[in-house]
Amino acid sequence: MIVALDPGVTTGIATYQSKLIGNDRFRAFEMDSKVFTEPHWALAQMLVAMHPTLILYEAFVFRQDKTGAVFTGVEFIGVIELVAQRYDREIKKVPTARGGFWDNKKIKAVGLYIPGKPHAMDATRLLLTWLMKNDEEWRAQTLEKLKQVL
Repeated sequence: MIVALDPGVTTGIATYQSKLIGNDRFRAFEMDSKVFTEPHWALAQMLVAMHPTLILYEAFVFRQDKTGAVFTGVEFIGVIELVAQRYDREIKKVPTARGGFWDNKKIKAVGLYIPGKPHAMDATRLLLTWLMKNDEEWRAQTLEKLKQVL
């Protein structure tokens, strides 16, 4: 299982299991840290329970001109890194996937769009971008599907 995370106050999470069929391979959801009394622990437990072989997470980018910056994402990156180290999981920090190939139109075309879940969609973008670059068979099938729908 591959887990992709967009860490923040609301963390987007997308998963991919290659052994499943079709869109059942994918799952995306959000974790609102304000719901948990111990959000860092909740994220750690969730990651451990998923048993991922690879963890992808979006790199934190500090924007100097943005006032009132919240650093919850940086804290969660520490949790993600700790889980990967403790349980010997492969981990990759990847640049943001926003504004890239996987816009909402393409995510809808492949049947993975979830309305009202922007952070889950950001994690999905991250995951799909990684799959496009690293899984030739998946890329070929997906591009063929996109050609038919777009």
